Amino acid sequence: MTSPQRPILATALFVAAAASGQAQTLPDPELVKVIAGIKAIDTHSHPERVLADGEMDTEWDGFSSHSYQAQLVPNLPANVRPHSHLIVASWRALWGIPDLEWSEEAINKAMENKRRIIKEKGDSYPAWVLDQAGVEIALSNRITMQRGLTSPRFRWVPYVDHYMFPLSTAKIRSANPLYAGFYEGLEQRAKGLHSGRGVKTTPPALKEWLANVVTPDLEKYKREGAVAIKFTAAYFRPLDFAPVSAKEAAAIYATFVRGGAPGPDEYKKLQDFIFFEVARTAGRLQLPVHIHSGPGGGAQYNLSGADPLLLEQAFINLPETDFVILHGGWPNSKPATALLRKSNVYIDFSGMEYFLSPRNLAEVLRYWLDYMPEKVLFGTDAYPEKLPHAGWAEFQWVNTRSAREALAVALTEMRNDGNITTDRAKELAHMVLRGNTAKLHRF
Repeated sequence: MTSPQRPILATALFVAAAASGQAQTLPDPELVKVIAGIKAIDTHSHPERVLADGEMDTEWDGFSSHSYQAQLVPNLPANVRPHSHLIVASWRALWGIPDLEWSEEAINKAMENKRRIIKEKGDSYPAWVLDQAGVEIALSNRITMQRGLTSPRFRWVPYVDHYMFPLSTAKIRSANPLYAGFYEGLEQRAKGLHSGRGVKTTPPALKEWLANVVTPDLEKYKREGAVAIKFTAAYFRPLDFAPVSAKEAAAIYATFVRGGAPGPDEYKKLQDFIFFEVARTAGRLQLPVHIHSGPGGGAQYNLSGADPLLLEQAFINLPETDFVILHGGWPNSKPATALLRKSNVYIDFSGMEYFLSPRNLAEVLRYWLDYMPEKVLFGTDAYPEKLPHAGWAEFQWVNTRSAREALAVALTEMRNDGNITTDRAKELAHMVLRGNTAKLHRF
């Protein structure tokens, strides 16, 4: 595996503190070296499969309908804009261009070299990208894995939101038109579950939907190598899942399974019940439940409904199931820290690298590491957005580098404050970048 090359520019980390006017902590060079050499395990990524000419990869998100993509607002955070020094650094590291700053010539040369390398590497290209970022394993959020995304470098995390949509979504589409693309795609995926089992129609009873469709699917995922399951529910509803009786949920299902459509309140109760059943089964199968929280794309996205504190009832009522709060619940990352005292709750900072500079991310990491370091997981949320200047490969490299820089700053500050020794800082770095994820997912 290619050794990671992540030099941290010391001068870039001497940033004036806004409040005090004093220089901020420079990361300890010894810790920087150790952190740069750790082969990381990425808890949350969306790797792109190898594509033939003219192909598109539509399997990296959980929606069979991609109509929602048109709704996304092209309002990129500064860290991933074309002029970002991090993006330009990724072009140098991945595509071998010498330019030190953005220019039209630089981006054209970078993308030309990228196309050539993709063609040269063939099926080994995805693993090559991980090598350049210093990542050994990427937990891969995809509908299917497909070409180039093979174990042990890529471990599958399938989506499961569609199990919560066994009935018509007509009324909830009407009540929430901004979510219509999501609802329609999830309903179509749910309908597609029948064909593989010789079931021509939706099962007549909720218990049959769970016993004959949902549970066999989850067991099949486990047999096929899945290491966790993934909910993206915050994209189409608040995360306030609450216990609902089997009797009440079954009655709602029975009322509409042969016609009509449940209203928003009825569908929420049905979804709540199915969510608990899916998560409970995942716990039995020793599959951690990854759940999206915090930021999301598009004008329709309801950030207040993605607060991880809304998940507390699920965490309390499902003690045998492990949960990972993805994206750290940002911007509610600090309040979410209190949830880590629950034995079944973990948190990752995937995607926070898009929104926060390494210095600001270090502040969040310090907060978590001072409290519950064995619950903190590294992740990137690298995904194949078709931007003219960046995609999965660039994001994988940029977010891994930013995470290492942030971790070096946080651990240096903890050591300088006398909270930990240098040896303990090195141990924590290994835990965050690979050990905690490996232990949770039973590698």
